[in-house]
Amino acid sequence: MRVDRRRVVIGSLSLLVSAGCLGESSLSTPFDLRIENRSNRPRELSVVVDRVREEPLYDETLEIPPGERITEPAVVETAGRYRIGVTDLTTDEERTAEQYVELSMGRGFCGWFVVRAAHESVAVSVPRCPNEEANGSAENATDEP
Repeated sequence: MRVDRRRVVIGSLSLLVSAGCLGESSLSTPFDLRIENRSNRPRELSVVVDRVREEPLYDETLEIPPGERITEPAVVETAGRYRIGVTDLTTDEERTAEQYVELSMGRGFCGWFVVRAAHESVAVSVPRCPNEEANGSAENATDEP
């Protein structure tokens, strides 16, 4: 029986690409998205997370009650450059914020993005872990930029 090498190579390549083994490095911890409303009234927020110049990984408009936090798990799982953006649609005066971040397989970030609405402003941050070795996890990290 003769093996067609082209079919074997093409089949192997498509398996590697579909498994995410070519060009995309997995992060040690997938990044969650935390959306918070720290104001005393409901906020309608449009939130987008995307790789720069690519389709959005997360693109939702949400109504968030006062004092609430929503967590969307594992929004980002691979290394790369990302943009996190938020637009407050609650009032006629549009408020926006965005941040770009380069995520690599190495450590340094805590494993989540924060989108925060407070009073008359919105903000985006990607918290860094203060001392990962000392506490062994990101549990004690702050959300402040």
